[in-house]
Amino acid sequence: MPVNVQLDEKLVTAVIKATGKRTAKSAVTFILKEYLKDKPAQIKTLFGTIEYEDGYDYKKQRSIK
Repeated sequence: MPVNVQLDEKLVTAVIKATGKRTAKSAVTFILKEYLKDKPAQIKTLFGTIEYEDGYDYKKQRSIK
């Protein structure tokens, strides 16, 4: 999917140098993939941490009045 965005040129240059990639596209793609790799690990830490109230009705919150 083609996307056109304005990026900070200094930031892109720093990312290219840090990743060792040759182009801005490959460097940004690499960084995005690396960012997403860590997300499942972060999400797993949340399992079992949410407490629910007895009698809470999530459907009631959605109703349009």
